[in-house]
Amino acid sequence: MKAIAVVPKVAEVVPARTMQFTNIIWRTVDDCFARRLQIIVNDSASFFITGDAYDQLDQWTDDTIQTLIFEKYGLAPL
Repeated sequence: MKAIAVVPKVAEVVPARTMQFTNIIWRTVDDCFARRLQIIVNDSASFFITGDAYDQLDQWTDDTIQTLIFEKYGLAPL
């Protein structure tokens, strides 16, 4: 079959993945040369801090990472 041109559109092809948080643990992968920090939460969710946002972190601590996770996923401590 030949390709059929369509109006460009972003469409969901895989349902959104959700996760219930009852606690959090994390690990980080820091690549300072690429200005990229990966934060892996509960061994299943992850996100990146890159570029200027990475530079603004400066010397980050566990409290910094915890704050980033809380902001990213809308969490609050018990």
